[in-house]
Amino acid sequence: MNLKVFLIMKQNNILIKNIYYMLAYVYCDLNKKQYACLAVENFEDIEDLLTSILIKGVNYQLKKGLYTDYQEKEDLLLVVRGKIVLQKTLNQLNTGKKQIYCQFDELSYDNIFNRIIKATMILLLKDTKIKEEYKIIIKKYLRYFSKVEYIDLVNIKWKQLKNYYHRNNMSYELLMNICYLIYDRHILSDKQGDNYLWNFIDDINMANLYEKFVLNYYKKHYPELKAKSAVIRWNVNSMNSDDEALAFLPRMKTDITLTYANKILIIDTKFYQYSLVKHSRYQNSHLKHHSDNLYQIFTYVKNKDKINTGNVKGLLLYAQTVKDGEIRHKYMMAGNEFYVQTLNLNQDFARIKAQLDDIVNLIKDKKAL
Repeated sequence: MNLKVFLIMKQNNILIKNIYYMLAYVYCDLNKKQYACLAVENFEDIEDLLTSILIKGVNYQLKKGLYTDYQEKEDLLLVVRGKIVLQKTLNQLNTGKKQIYCQFDELSYDNIFNRIIKATMILLLKDTKIKEEYKIIIKKYLRYFSKVEYIDLVNIKWKQLKNYYHRNNMSYELLMNICYLIYDRHILSDKQGDNYLWNFIDDINMANLYEKFVLNYYKKHYPELKAKSAVIRWNVNSMNSDDEALAFLPRMKTDITLTYANKILIIDTKFYQYSLVKHSRYQNSHLKHHSDNLYQIFTYVKNKDKINTGNVKGLLLYAQTVKDGEIRHKYMMAGNEFYVQTLNLNQDFARIKAQLDDIVNLIKDKKAL
C-alpha cells in the first residue's frame, strides 16, 4: 500500500481501532478486564496500539507475579545441593578450598518469556517514535526484570514458543505475539530507513490477522456453523491413479469453512494493495479479479463438491482498499455459486460485524448481497 493511500486511511483512527478489535478476536486475553480501557482509547498509529497492549499486559503480569520455572544452575556451595559435579569439585578441593560444585534446579523468573519482554521493552526505549509517557512506564517496569538476562530478539525462534505454553503461562501468549509484532516492525523500519511508517497494513502479518479474525468471529458468534480451517482432498480416482504421484499434489487447506446442514461455504480471505488488477499491458484495459484467487476458490469448491450437488459455495473476501472501493459480485460457474466481495475495515466496527453477519445468509439460503 503506497504512502498516500495509507495516510488517507489513518486520518480518522478508525482502522487502528479496528485492528484492536481484530486482535481481541484472535487473542481472547484482550477481552479481559486488564485491557478493557484500551477499547475506548484513540490511537494515533499502530505502534501506539501495540505499545499500549504490551504495557497493560506487563502491568497485569507484575501484579499477578512473573512466570517462574525451574532453571538448571551450577554453583560452588558449602553443602551438597542436587548433584555433585565430581571433576570440578576435585579440582576445587585440590586448591585447598572446601567447597563443592553442585548442579541443581532453582525456581527462577529468568526464562525465555520474561527475557523476550525485557528485550522488547529495551527496544521500545530506543525508538524515537515512542511517546515519552510510555517510556517512563517502561523504565519503571524494567526494574522488575533486573535479574532477567538480556536476549537478542534476532535469535528467538518465534514459531517454537507455542510448544512451551501450558496452563501456568498461557497469559504470556498474547504478550509474546505483541512482542513479535513490535520486533517485526523495527526490522522493517531498519530496512527502509528513518522515513519508514509502521505500515502494518502492507505486511503479511495483517493478512494473517485478517484471516484469523474472520475465522474466530464465526466461531464465537455462529457456533452452529462449525467454522474451521479445513483440508480438502483432491477428487481423484485412486483406482486409476499412480499412488506415488498422489503424494505430489499440493495440500488444499481453506482459510474458513462454514457448514450448515448440508450446505458448505468456503471463504478465502485476501489482504492486498488492490482488490482488482489489470491483466493487460494496455492502459485502458478493464480491471479484473485476481485470476489466481479465482482459480484457487474454484478448485476448492469443485473438489469439495465431488458429486456436483451445488451445495458448496465459494467466497473471496477481500479487505477493502481506498483505491478499489466496494466490490460485490456473484457468479454461477459449473453448477456452484461463487461470490467476490470486500469487507471495509475502515468503518465503525458495528458495520464490519453487520457485513460478516450478512455473509452467513449465503449458507442459510437467505437473501444476501
